[in-house]
Amino acid sequence: MGDKLPQISGRELIRVLGKIGIVPVAQRGSHVKLRGYYKEQLRYTTIPVHSNEDLPCGVIKAVLGDLGISRDEFFKLLE
Repeated sequence: MGDKLPQISGRELIRVLGKIGIVPVAQRGSHVKLRGYYKEQLRYTTIPVHSNEDLPCGVIKAVLGDLGISRDEFFKLLE
């Protein structure tokens, strides 16, 4: 649990979330809206995609919270 969140771009995070069925449904400017079912609940979130810049840790934590994904589950998705 003490592991740090990885430095990851918005596009890479979208690709990782696609593994569990959280997919892009709309984009407005540099923000991509994602939607999908996770643990039998419909979940929504928005991810900023600014070229290939890494997302701040706070944004990654907020996205994981929106989707109900634990840190451990997230690290497994990254493997």
